[in-house]
Amino acid sequence: MTLYYHDEARTAHRLVDNASFLNLVSTYTFNRLKISWCGGRLAVGPEDNPTMITGQATVTQPINFVMVHSSNNVPSWMYVDSGVADRWLFEDSGVAEDAVIEIGPPSYVYRNITPSNDVTVKYDCMTKTDCPVLFHGSTMAGPRSIAVCVGCYGNQEIYLSYSGDVTGSMLRSAAGPVLSSTQYNTFTVRFNNGHMTVHRNSNAVPIYEVDAPHAVQNIDVVGIGGCCSRKYVRVARYDPAWRTDTWLTEGRGFSASGALP
Repeated sequence: MTLYYHDEARTAHRLVDNASFLNLVSTYTFNRLKISWCGGRLAVGPEDNPTMITGQATVTQPINFVMVHSSNNVPSWMYVDSGVADRWLFEDSGVAEDAVIEIGPPSYVYRNITPSNDVTVKYDCMTKTDCPVLFHGSTMAGPRSIAVCVGCYGNQEIYLSYSGDVTGSMLRSAAGPVLSSTQYNTFTVRFNNGHMTVHRNSNAVPIYEVDAPHAVQNIDVVGIGGCCSRKYVRVARYDPAWRTDTWLTEGRGFSASGALP
């Protein structure tokens, strides 16, 4: 085990380097671990020996964000059981059925899904401009993403664009203002074998409808977010798979924030 921290310059400082232990984690069973940070002292160990491995940093600061992840497994999942994890993990606003996800440009929130050619994303968005939905899939030429940008170009247009072996913006449509920086609007974006539709609020007639000119198949990642403005999104209310506690406890659902894979 290695314990380390990053300073403001993103330089890694190792507190403990390559400490040895036996059976601290297992592929087949849950192990109850405790990790603590107090006054620059970092400790980790099993429940009956929580300070088994410790290290002292030369600087300290308050902690306001905790993340649990694994980057070395194949696939790269670390499963956390609700009966094992601290209860506060499941009391944060991000796990609520009506959670508000704040997205700073150019990030996305995204989740992995079972590959499909018929995918619908329904969400509420409050922002002054740009609230795209991105569908990541595959083609014979390799990975390709197709994005539907809602309220782009100063909240005046909706357009479809690609990245991958085909890149560029196309199929622009004037829609007028569809977003608001003071109230939520609901959008339902559907990808159905290349046929794209966007509905706003409860309107039965789509505000955007087009057949994508380039094929994208087997959509396996969907994302909401993108460039140009900070946005506030509610999506778990329409699809519980976006809830972060579903991701933590069952290894599925809301996957990450940041740049899409």
